[in-house]
Amino acid sequence: MAATNTDYQVQEIVVASLGHNGTRPVLLLRINDEILIYQAYRYPRGHLKMRFRKANQVIVIKQFNTPNKTPADADSTTKTTDKRISLLRYFSNISGYNGVFVCGPYPHWIFLTSRGELRIHPMWIDGGVQCFAPFHNVNCPQGFLYFNKKDELRICVLPTHLSYDAHWPVRKVPLRCTLHFVTYHVESKTYCIITSLAEPSNKYYK
Repeated sequence: MAATNTDYQVQEIVVASLGHNGTRPVLLLRINDEILIYQAYRYPRGHLKMRFRKANQVIVIKQFNTPNKTPADADSTTKTTDKRISLLRYFSNISGYNGVFVCGPYPHWIFLTSRGELRIHPMWIDGGVQCFAPFHNVNCPQGFLYFNKKDELRICVLPTHLSYDAHWPVRKVPLRCTLHFVTYHVESKTYCIITSLAEPSNKYYK
C-alpha cells in the first residue's frame, strides 16, 4: 500500500492567463506556507501539446493568527477555515497590468512582463491583507481595494509613474548631468548620488 504524505497538500490552485493579451498561462499552487509557480510551454507529445515548468521564484506565506484563542483553538480554526479561504486573486486590469495578487500576512503582486519574465513584488506597507478585489470607478480608475489585518478598507491605485517590469519597481528620472558616485544611506533608506554639470565660465581658480 502506498503511503500518502498529508504534510504537503495542495490547498489552492489557480490557472491565470498573464502576459500580453493573456497569452501566457501560469499555474499557481498554494501548498502549506508556500506559493509555487509553474509556467506553461509547448510540448510536441501528448493530447494537450503543453506542459508546465516550475519557476525559480517561490513565495513564502503564513496564515493569520486568530486573537483571543488558545493554540488548540487556533490550530483547529486553521485546519477548518483558513485552508478554505482563497488567497490567490486574479485581476485583469489594474493600472494596465494583469496578474495575481497573493493575500495573507505577506502580500505579493505577481506580474508577467511583455518579454515573458516573471516579476514578484511584495506589498508590506500596510501589513497583512485579508481580502482583495479589483475596483474601478470615476474616482478610482483601474484601481483595487483590500482589507488589512485591522479590518480597515483601503481603496488604492498602482502608481502609473513606476514600471513593474524590473526586479524592483523603478522610475526613470532624467538627471541631465554626469553621475559619478552612488551610495546607500541606511538611516534615511535612500540612495545618495554625486553629479556634476558643465557650465561656461570666464574665471579660474588659482
